[in-house]
Amino acid sequence: MTPDEGQHKSDAGARGVRRCGRVLKGIPVSAGVAIGRITTVEAADLHVIARVIPEDERDAEVERFRRAIGEVTEEIRDIRDAMADELGDEGAAIFDAQLMILQDPLVIETTENDIRKVGRNAEFTFRQNVLRVLETFDSMQDGLFKERAADIRDVTQRVLRRLVGAGAGRESLTPVHDSILAARELTPSNTVALGGGAFLGLVTERGGTTSHVAIMARARQIPAVMGIRKLKGHIKPGTRAILDGWRGCLILDPSPEEVERYELVRSHYAALRQQLGQLRELPSITEDGREVHLHANIELPLEVESCKKNGASGVGLFRTEFFFVQRSKLPTEEEQFEAYRNVVREMAPKPVTIRTMDLGGDKFASYIGADREKNPFLGLRGIRFLLGHEEIFRSQLRAILRASSEGAVRILFPMLSTVEELWQAKGLLQSERERLQAEGVRFDPHIPLGAMIETPAAVFMSDVLAKECDFFSIGSNDLTQYALAVDRTNAKLGYLFNPLHPSVLRAIRETVQAAHREGRWVSLCGEMAADPLATALLVGLGIDDLSMSPAMIPEVKQIIRSITLDEAHDIATRAVRLSTSDEVVDLIKEFMRERFADLFEVKGW
Repeated sequence: MTPDEGQHKSDAGARGVRRCGRVLKGIPVSAGVAIGRITTVEAADLHVIARVIPEDERDAEVERFRRAIGEVTEEIRDIRDAMADELGDEGAAIFDAQLMILQDPLVIETTENDIRKVGRNAEFTFRQNVLRVLETFDSMQDGLFKERAADIRDVTQRVLRRLVGAGAGRESLTPVHDSILAARELTPSNTVALGGGAFLGLVTERGGTTSHVAIMARARQIPAVMGIRKLKGHIKPGTRAILDGWRGCLILDPSPEEVERYELVRSHYAALRQQLGQLRELPSITEDGREVHLHANIELPLEVESCKKNGASGVGLFRTEFFFVQRSKLPTEEEQFEAYRNVVREMAPKPVTIRTMDLGGDKFASYIGADREKNPFLGLRGIRFLLGHEEIFRSQLRAILRASSEGAVRILFPMLSTVEELWQAKGLLQSERERLQAEGVRFDPHIPLGAMIETPAAVFMSDVLAKECDFFSIGSNDLTQYALAVDRTNAKLGYLFNPLHPSVLRAIRETVQAAHREGRWVSLCGEMAADPLATALLVGLGIDDLSMSPAMIPEVKQIIRSITLDEAHDIATRAVRLSTSDEVVDLIKEFMRERFADLFEVKGW
């Protein structure tokens, strides 16, 4: 039994769910349930050998390389157009990342120069240069950069196919209906074959929530789980399986009882989707009148459609990192402005909370020559990085300010530890306001400013920070990580990472109380916000806004509309007095079993 299997069996036992099949644990990236048989896909491993190119033939070899690049560029544009027909220009924009790679001088010009100087064939030279880039990306701890490596591998395979004479680079997946597609990694171009109900669900060894395949799965409402270690060694084609896109697990050879329960889960959510038309327009308000705004977390502009479809009352977290990781050079102010403006326009008059870039300096070696850090989780990341690179920060602030003329915008500063950091960020923002005003550029002069509460230091200083901003946004993922001193990416410590730990709940309570004393509102935007088990508890702790994956909004709204504020207060008051996470979970389950018996049974808590 692997650690992943064993841990999830323990998790299942804690929920009171009988597991008969083997359970593989991964990362939930797209909600839903799929029940079917496994179909596997293997990426073709192209054989590339080194050949010596005589000096008088090197210019021709460079031209051969350029032709391959041109052909693949046209091919990807065709794919982009196909996606635009289905999901619109925003959905197709994912493939812009691949087009950018084909224009990256770090790889393209270096390959051409190496062909001329070293005299090796194009496919070998190109592959060697790409491998060096991939080593850098794969070594980065930040998941966003690891996942962008999939784009590089996809483009590389296409170019190599052209160069070695293996035919067109377009990979195709043969549709196998009523099956779950399993692969070590799916490429962004594979997503073209995933429409039209070709597969019930997706499961991969590589990838995570911010991968392009994950984003496309969510856009198409295909259940997906990624990041299952050593997946290939555990599965066989034709094996019956259940894919749980909520919990992030794959159940192999499930028992009839498990299949029956998951059929109930699937039918429950099918019924919920049918009710969505009515639920979408209803306010998220408790039975006794307490409103809790339900906002959406988004990675890319294309996800705005899902926000609307699921009845989001705004965007509570627009992660802007996507704009910095899919290219070989920094985005311009104009490019950022266009992206932010599109989202703000689409969501207007509902608010859009734009978080300034939350990445570490070690991720920008190709931009600014920054050194890689030994411990990036405690290093130059978030607001620390931005304050250390003012021009990058100023450019983004100007773009956000300009976009604010199109609708309701909020600015959120990430990873604050001290009030001095907030002062500096506000000072830079004010100077850019003054510059835009002098230039006659329109913007909202009263944009609300928010502070991310993700560190214990920010919690302890929340009374001071609340005097300096308009709202707080609690990042429960990082707050849990830092409060419990647990690396949330370490599978061996998964049993310790629990946002329902009483210490985390007390930190949330203290933050909310400090904010409310100053008349500020508090949002919570981590995975905890999307957990129906935590909904009543968070309402009782006084959270004003919950921001989550758009697909989870209907279920959370349904729970909020079925409880009273007094019930929620009672749960929260009792929970923060408990000693362990298990005691908190038992308390919540007891409440959910009494108030939501059908839902409790369906979800197998």
